[in-house]
Amino acid sequence: MEFSDKRASGRLKSMLCTARDHALLKGIRRERMIVSESWVNKVDALARVDIKGRSRTGIKHHRYSRMHVVLKEGPTREETLLKNRKKALKRALVSAGVVREDVPIRNPRPQWAW
Repeated sequence: MEFSDKRASGRLKSMLCTARDHALLKGIRRERMIVSESWVNKVDALARVDIKGRSRTGIKHHRYSRMHVVLKEGPTREETLLKNRKKALKRALVSAGVVREDVPIRNPRPQWAW
């Protein structure tokens, strides 16, 4: 978040740091901490009177939202990479299987399929 040019990046970084500190107080180890869930709660806008000239009025809508983050213990990045490598290696070593050529063809077409 330090290198992001977006306006909300500083606020999000502060929120994540606060969540991290709270999780440490609850006993979650820092090296195994991951963001399990995150969501934004958009709340209905508060309507306020917008006073204009010549006895006219309008309505201003003050919108706000809240971001929620759930931190849990999970696999480290090295464990995740190792798991993905094992999965890819297992997938690469799978053969096409045993080909059974003695089984008759079901529903043969009377002519070429192309």
